[in-house]
Amino acid sequence: MADPRFEASSPAASLAAWFDVPDDPVTHRALEALRQRSARSVEEIIDSLAARLREDVMAVQQESPGGHGLPESGTRARRQAAIASECRALAQEMVFASLWHLGDPEWDPLGPATQAPPPGILATLLAT
Repeated sequence: MADPRFEASSPAASLAAWFDVPDDPVTHRALEALRQRSARSVEEIIDSLAARLREDVMAVQQESPGGHGLPESGTRARRQAAIASECRALAQEMVFASLWHLGDPEWDPLGPATQAPPPGILATLLAT
């Protein structure tokens, strides 16, 4: 039977339950497995979103005319790596902001008054 403390409806309640765990090795192992599965799921979502963002950016980028020699290839590879890094950072921000506002039905991600989550909050929670 599931522990009712871990069926909380809000992230804050879930976090409170996490820190209120009895000193029980079985419970700690179960929570660690859940934490790892959650972290993998979030990473998969971020990876998928980052790949989609990168595809969209690369689709609108026009191939520059000119040579296709080694110097141009290196420049192109560095630019693509920078784009991939920026897309991943944006994907992380989007996913973390969505999770931060999960319980807020009035949240508008495009609204000017949208409050960003504290830096590193979800990464910190998943690493705990």
